Amino acid sequence: MSERLRPLEPFPVMAWLVAGMALATLAVASRVPWWMIGGAVALGAWRMALARRGRPPPEPWVRATLSVVALGGLAAGGNLGLGVAAALPLFVGFLWIKVLELRGGRRDLVVTSGLGAFLVATTLLVDQSLPTCLLASGSGLALAAALVRHHVPSGGGRRLWPPLRLAGLMVLQGLPLALVMYLLVPRPAVPLPLPQMQGGSPLAGVAGVMEPGGASRLANDRQVAFRVEFPGRDAPPASEDLYWRTGVLWSTADGATWRKAVAGRPLPDIEVRAPATAEVVEQDITLVVSSIPWAPVLDCPLLAPAGTWTAGGATLEWSEPPAGTITYRGVSCPDARPGDWGAVANRYALAPPTSVDPRVTALVQRLSAGAADEEAVIARLLAWYARQGFRYSLEPGAMGSDPLAGFLFTRRKGLCAHYAGASATLLRLCGIPARVVVGYHGGELNEQGGFLVVRQSCAHAWTEAWVSARRAWERIDATGVVPPDSPAAAAAAPGQAGAAAAQAQAGKRTAFERTLRSLRLWWEVQEARWDRWAMGWSSEQRDDLVGWFGLDLLGSLGLPVLLIGSGAVAAGVLVWSARGGLRWRRQTRSERALALWRRLGESLERSGVEPRASEGPADFAHRARVALPHEGAAIDQALAAYLRLRYAPAARRDDLHTLARAVARLAAAELPGTDFSGQRWATPR
Repeated sequence: MSERLRPLEPFPVMAWLVAGMALATLAVASRVPWWMIGGAVALGAWRMALARRGRPPPEPWVRATLSVVALGGLAAGGNLGLGVAAALPLFVGFLWIKVLELRGGRRDLVVTSGLGAFLVATTLLVDQSLPTCLLASGSGLALAAALVRHHVPSGGGRRLWPPLRLAGLMVLQGLPLALVMYLLVPRPAVPLPLPQMQGGSPLAGVAGVMEPGGASRLANDRQVAFRVEFPGRDAPPASEDLYWRTGVLWSTADGATWRKAVAGRPLPDIEVRAPATAEVVEQDITLVVSSIPWAPVLDCPLLAPAGTWTAGGATLEWSEPPAGTITYRGVSCPDARPGDWGAVANRYALAPPTSVDPRVTALVQRLSAGAADEEAVIARLLAWYARQGFRYSLEPGAMGSDPLAGFLFTRRKGLCAHYAGASATLLRLCGIPARVVVGYHGGELNEQGGFLVVRQSCAHAWTEAWVSARRAWERIDATGVVPPDSPAAAAAAPGQAGAAAAQAQAGKRTAFERTLRSLRLWWEVQEARWDRWAMGWSSEQRDDLVGWFGLDLLGSLGLPVLLIGSGAVAAGVLVWSARGGLRWRRQTRSERALALWRRLGESLERSGVEPRASEGPADFAHRARVALPHEGAAIDQALAAYLRLRYAPAARRDDLHTLARAVARLAAAELPGTDFSGQRWATPR
């Protein structure tokens, strides 16, 4: 059969195929150019319109032209190249062009559906958030419905819901076995070598390098970094205590860009100094997939959670990077200060920049002249910031060839990274050991869920200076003494300024805004539950499940026993439901057709055409046509479909639907019969 004469796909198949591909594309919409999303919508609508009208797909030259246009657009936008980020838009574009060549062959439909499923699978490898998983689930279900409608003739006619219902039943059949595999099969803790993608760039986060430009990009990033619950507490600690420690940076060349110390440095002994009556705060931290090597924890940590070790600067680093979302318990004391000292601090905490502007040298001399101790120098530095008109700004601008001098003497405004780097450099030049700490500050309290949401926009940097009188590192946050330069900067400012701005903004919300906020908080609760209990399912929770069944007494055999037993139960459910489904399928071909014909006879019997045991379907239909000429067409359709379903070697794909539709029409029509008074009428009312 030539390509032009191949049968066209019915509209329901094309509708579900396009719907599945649209949901898969929506899941990666932030990683492909905007014009490609518009092109996908146009191609999907065009192909569905052709399928509804029974028109053939476009000619090959049309598809070739679209392919050249897609390649040209990607090349012009700089989206062609090697790697996942470059391959994804190309794959999406050609996948939608592939839809235009579908004509009805089973192979083409299976291949296209498989490519859509491949797009879904690769998306889930790099993003397992709740919205992405919902879109992926909907896409897989729609693609399955397209295959069901193509392979199962009982889908019938142009109705959309029967194939979706059958596809949903198939998914439910496999759900118990999938649940057993997810809960009990150990997963390797080795992350896949795929880039974490967000908006077409590597996943933002606090990294091992602090650059003021990077801090500026993070200031408007609303992506969730982690969520925190405080067991045993009714409320989180005060805002001034919400410093989330991740990494310590020791090395700088210009006073503005800071990095971790070189590899192989000697590790100091970690000692945490805290008052005897200091409060200990426990935190259950659910860390969303991140590329940073550190485990964020409330400053200052007292214990290292499982899977982490205490590194230099009282930071927690992962022994093995988590393969996905993970929940861990942090134990901290906000009043404690790290006391690590020794070779690391002596070697790196006093190293000045390679070149220093004379104005910086003069400032250092004024700050340190006659100072009694380190605390006096720190107080002078903070007071100098306040007197010189410094501002906290989300748009500090370029600092010039010397970023340290440009910030201190020209721009006099910047983000936390500017203040942290400049303060640490000035203190080092004053002879005081200093370092930069990167992490997060603050968070948004979700009143409905009772947890704290810490976003990437909460990323923060501050300075720590060694105070010899206390033999500990003291936190210095210069952003707390400078005012913001705009309302947006006030809302994003760390500490009391940002909290006060947020509270003032909350008091101005309208009823509609409060409703939207309530819905947003509800959705965040669902995301938090998903991240912690679904994506954050850990080996410890699996062991707890084994203990809940009382199989922990078997030791290492408890998990295999539970896995084999629950897997056998799930497989039995699958086999039982599949056998029931097969019986249902057989009924839909013959027995269900007989049931529908009997229902037709009951409908006609109420109008005076009573079936006779001695006559066949054709004779009964003939008497019905004579008695009910206005319904002759429906009776003829029902008879032809019934005869093919019951006696023909192969029925048409939509015969069962045709029979059911005719039965429904005759049951709903106003047929001649007997009214409530016992009188008969001979014509339709």
